[in-house]
Amino acid sequence: MYILGKYEILRELGRGGMGIVYKARDTRLGRIVALKELMIPQIIIGKERENLIERFHREAQAAANLSHPAIITVYDVGEENDHHYIAMEFLEGKSLKDYIASKTVLPFFVLIELFIKVCNALDLAHSKGVIHRDIKPDNIMITKEGGIKITDFGVARMSQGLSSMTSDGTMLGTLGYMSPEQLADARMVDGRADIFSIGAVLYELYTQVSPFAGETVGSTILKILTQEPIPPRKLNPNIPPELEQIILKALHKNPVFRYQTAKEVVLDLEKLIKKDEKQKILCSNCQCPLDTNIRFCPNCGTPVTTRQSVKPKEYITPVEPKPQELLNSLFGRERNIPQEIQPEPESVPEPKTEPPVSKQKQLEQMFSSMKSFDAIKSAVTSPGEKKDPYSQMFQTSQKKEEQITPPASISTPNKTPQEVPTEVMEYYSQYRVLFQRIIGKPGSGKGQFSSPKSLALASNGMIYVLAPQNQKIQVFDRLGDWQFLVPLNEGKEAMRSPVSIAVDNQRRIYVLDSLESKVKILDNSGRFITEFGDKGQGRAQFSVPANIAVSNSMQIYVADTDNYRIQVFDSSGQVIKILGKYGSKNGEFKSPCSVAIDETERVYCLDYGIPRIQVIDKNGITRLVFGRRGIGNGEFSVPKGITIDKKKRIYVADTLNHRVQIFDDRGYFITTFGSKGNGEGQFIGPEAIAVSNEGEIFVLDKGNNRIQVFKALNF
Repeated sequence: MYILGKYEILRELGRGGMGIVYKARDTRLGRIVALKELMIPQIIIGKERENLIERFHREAQAAANLSHPAIITVYDVGEENDHHYIAMEFLEGKSLKDYIASKTVLPFFVLIELFIKVCNALDLAHSKGVIHRDIKPDNIMITKEGGIKITDFGVARMSQGLSSMTSDGTMLGTLGYMSPEQLADARMVDGRADIFSIGAVLYELYTQVSPFAGETVGSTILKILTQEPIPPRKLNPNIPPELEQIILKALHKNPVFRYQTAKEVVLDLEKLIKKDEKQKILCSNCQCPLDTNIRFCPNCGTPVTTRQSVKPKEYITPVEPKPQELLNSLFGRERNIPQEIQPEPESVPEPKTEPPVSKQKQLEQMFSSMKSFDAIKSAVTSPGEKKDPYSQMFQTSQKKEEQITPPASISTPNKTPQEVPTEVMEYYSQYRVLFQRIIGKPGSGKGQFSSPKSLALASNGMIYVLAPQNQKIQVFDRLGDWQFLVPLNEGKEAMRSPVSIAVDNQRRIYVLDSLESKVKILDNSGRFITEFGDKGQGRAQFSVPANIAVSNSMQIYVADTDNYRIQVFDSSGQVIKILGKYGSKNGEFKSPCSVAIDETERVYCLDYGIPRIQVIDKNGITRLVFGRRGIGNGEFSVPKGITIDKKKRIYVADTLNHRVQIFDDRGYFITTFGSKGNGEGQFIGPEAIAVSNEGEIFVLDKGNNRIQVFKALNF
């Protein structure tokens, strides 16, 4: 008899990639459990062994925090003599893989109802920050009582407090059911990756064929990335058109056009099963919907004894919006799309048929910002394939692009409009921004804001948001799940008027207190470390400081607005240098309100008093000046926030124009997005902005008390 912890092993149930599953008995409670033991080969040692153990225990933590009838229950997790195990609910039944392998036909509407439970369970998991990432027929079990359970959260990613375990780009999941974005970088997925997998499972259940099956790993990857699946009704004509559309929408390669939440899938599945029973012709055996002119059920072969003429319920096929319609719906008005890049009807007639998009171009469009894209692209694209001249998101003719010139408002040293480089033209025609999600809502509770003022991104992807009226900093993960808060009004270090925050590469928090004229430094959990600064006009003194930034070399930059300068400090609070004085010449400021630093220590200062942007090198020499007051492209009305991405593109929160403008590193206008309003992609006084290395743009929408997140295409 083999005893592991308090469990008596009865027999082996199966083996998987991470260990062995036993049927066991709890010797204290007497109940039967499924006991999963981690098996680590002896050749795996050191850090790799620790990672395996961490991933194994993560499965327990992820599943134990979820309570839903359709999710397997975790009872216990433990370790004995370096044997790691998880005790789970023992299930009797069959997995969907067993049904597919035996070609057993499941009742049509019974299966739909079961998947409604699966999607409800996933919706709960996603709301708690857990992404399963390995939804497949093996991990969905139908119990002998007729219930359904999702098992094996072994590769789930928890957004709270756990490593993603994919720092090396490891591809987690099962290939045939993985979404395109998960193939590129498993760290970048959200709940929509699970929705893609649900679509693949439903497709296979109703057609007995995997939607992307290939003869080799490379061909399977190529199909997932570039080929649309055969419409299910061509393989099984008795699939209702409504269900076919649900499956195909779930399998959309671009997550923007997929179902955005599992709850949306539930709503469409419920519409399917709530049709009037009198309008159904169902097989008496498998409940499959039948055509009115057949004699035998094509699903199970049962003779059709009664028939009834039925008018099918009209189903409107979702149509993917055209590029212009999509951008207008997201950002309100056509004026927010730069006029310089709109083709003229007389010179660029709309084509009657859309040109084919090559595999190469599809890959570039979908994953140009993914770190692992180059490896995947080289593995699945054919050598010598010609570059396709068309873009899926926006089409302009080469002739029209050659005529583009930057707006007259843009002034760059030693440049004229006729000297715009070719790569700037490419930005005009290719760089696009799409709305993704919203973080936060109005209020004073957890995850709520009241006039948020500043935000910062940490190196681990965490988002720090300062709301002075709430007197606290709230911290979210990159998906928008609340993590913790840092109160700023407690103890002797309480702050009177915090206006700006920054986070260094060690995740220390820098808070600028305007009324106290101090910089206060906190550790990564919010505990006070030190402070410096004072009220006045001398060195290390401030008069109404407005903004703070920290460089990679740990130098601290403070925009000292009413003293018309930027002061630079080392980590101990000693002044290194002072930039600027009052005036409107190069190197002078009127109201320096925001500052950003790139990796070469260049300073990007936003001066809303003129308004304009100055770029100053580490020696204090002004290298670039552009912008003026107005409402056109490249013009500002009281701009408040500025940031730089990894390619030195400049993003400006143009507050009173209720938009964000983007420029290249020479000050040439690229694009703009946003308009006044409270809808998605609309702002009321955007005041701060940050950009991740993956091309996600975080805009602090102060007037709407929220953060809006956008994705830059062709980043």
